[in-house]
Amino acid sequence: MSVIKTLGSALAVMLLATTSTYALSVTNRDTAGHTVYVLQGDQQSEYDLPAGESVDATCDESCTVRIAGIEGELSAQGADKLIIQNGALQREEQ
Repeated sequence: MSVIKTLGSALAVMLLATTSTYALSVTNRDTAGHTVYVLQGDQQSEYDLPAGESVDATCDESCTVRIAGIEGELSAQGADKLIIQNGALQREEQ
């Protein structure tokens, strides 16, 4: 029993010590594919997103999301869920 408690405690410490990384979700509900850009600090990630597909992108605290060919951008945080629908980038309503 002592070994289980020790392993449980060690696991809890490891989980608390790890850096938090959140996945921002972008779903393409349009009939055409889009290129998604996620900007975080001075880093930019690019994702090709076919129609009807989703992508999870790293967004630790705050990032900016842009879509090629669509004017505007959205600020996102952590585990936000965004959608591309009718040619516009928007937050998914819960």
